[in-house]
Amino acid sequence: MEKTVAFLAKECVTKYLIMKVETMSQVVEARDKLLPLNMRVESRKRALIDRAVAELGGDRTSFVLDAACRRAEEVLLDRRIFALDPDSFEAFERALDTPIEDNSCVVKLMKKKRRWQ
Repeated sequence: MEKTVAFLAKECVTKYLIMKVETMSQVVEARDKLLPLNMRVESRKRALIDRAVAELGGDRTSFVLDAACRRAEEVLLDRRIFALDPDSFEAFERALDTPIEDNSCVVKLMKKKRRWQ
């Protein structure tokens, strides 16, 4: 049975990844601040968007922003989450569980102070 993508991601993160975590104040500031997003668009593309907006109701800005955010999430998730068949997952787990050889570069890197600390 395939293990879930969430399990894979958790295993990878807990075993091998060090990730920068934004402070809550940065997240809140980014969420509260509205910034302009301007673009030029061909008339036929704007007409297509306007037809869809008329069909759904609402406004063009919300429609375009929603579509752009959904696509951005797809792109980001596609690069972070992956699924494996059972054999590939077992090979992946073996690779994660295999002790790494001594590597002076990695040791030196891990001793450095992290920029976010």
